[in-house]
Amino acid sequence: MKLSKVVHSACAAALAFAVVVPGAAQAGTGCTWVTTDLPLPDGADVYGFHASSDGVWVASDNWGMQTVVWQGNQPRLWRFREQTIVMGVSATGTLAANTDVLSFRLSAAGVREVLQPLPGTTGRTWVTSINAAGDVAGSSGSTIVVWPAGSSTPRALPNPDNRRGGTVRGIDDEGRVIAQTMIGGGDYVGYLWDRDGNAVRLETLPGHNSVTAVSVRGGRVVGTSGPTSNFPGTAVEWGADGRIVRELGPLFPHPLEINTSGDVTGGAPDRPVVVVRANGEIEDVPGLLDVDHIAEDGGLIGYHWPGSGPLIPRRATCQA
Repeated sequence: MKLSKVVHSACAAALAFAVVVPGAAQAGTGCTWVTTDLPLPDGADVYGFHASSDGVWVASDNWGMQTVVWQGNQPRLWRFREQTIVMGVSATGTLAANTDVLSFRLSAAGVREVLQPLPGTTGRTWVTSINAAGDVAGSSGSTIVVWPAGSSTPRALPNPDNRRGGTVRGIDDEGRVIAQTMIGGGDYVGYLWDRDGNAVRLETLPGHNSVTAVSVRGGRVVGTSGPTSNFPGTAVEWGADGRIVRELGPLFPHPLEINTSGDVTGGAPDRPVVVVRANGEIEDVPGLLDVDHIAEDGGLIGYHWPGSGPLIPRRATCQA
């Protein structure tokens, strides 16, 4: 995709090291996507990103001895004592991360807190997601747990249908957790827990047997429902009661994340990054090769590739 660079002198001081690239206005939306590169420290290489729900804090998620964290557009390079992968960042810049043997929080001030396993469980801890307040969702052995903000002691979530194990996919700012568990034939069932531990099963579309839950925000869950896990599913949104409230259409098979307004981002064939609005409108987002996050204000975090060298992290903002 060919993009033209435009210099905005009035913003130059605030966006030091950034490049602002306006995309074409989207028909019927009055939206112009403006992209801003996030500066990379010398020698840093990134492959993907997590962000706080408000989009202020961004962290790279590559496995290694370091990660880059941005507050706004200001980068900071964190170095770790062992191989580490960051799985999320809170609204105060606290990271949730895993090493080969343990899981931990790391505050913006550099205080590391090892997250303890659930008593009586075997197997390691693994964190998957952190919300704005610092609640961390993950697993201890085969048990799905939450480490409440300010505590290194986990709380087990009830085991619906007495199924063993599960893969945690996210936690929203109200403490709701989504996860999925494999059933017979390799298909999956999905669950949503509220903060009190009450669980509902995510329903499938008629004739379907498998769901994949990928994101939860404000009680909205997005993912796919399919005949089996071996066939492409249909992108859907579930409500907090586990019922499907809308299909996102055949033109949008790969949902990634949802915000509390019901805007969903992801990819589609020959359309690398799109946003499906709550009213059903679909917008292409110029200037991004891929996307990792949609913020509460509708802004996106993703990246582009100039054709050589490292991936460049980039914000995309919709301006009416």
